[in-house]
Amino acid sequence: APPGWVGDWHPAPKRQWMLYLTGCIEAEVSDGERRQFTPGSVTLVEDTMGKGHRSRVVGSEAVLLAVVYVGESESVC
Repeated sequence: APPGWVGDWHPAPKRQWMLYLTGCIEAEVSDGERRQFTPGSVTLVEDTMGKGHRSRVVGSEAVLLAVVYVGESESVC
């Protein structure tokens, strides 16, 4: 995602791990909580229904991340 990118409210398409490789992104969830993720951060995104989340790139560096979809039968420890 390039600097200045903003993603409006949306649910995740499916459960997924997000591994942040470059840049800084801020995510806001439906209860108003906001967090920033930088290189080395890893999140499990599970908001597949409802309002979901919104996000934006913070700063002048593009955000590069890897997304790993979690299958329905997998469990998370």
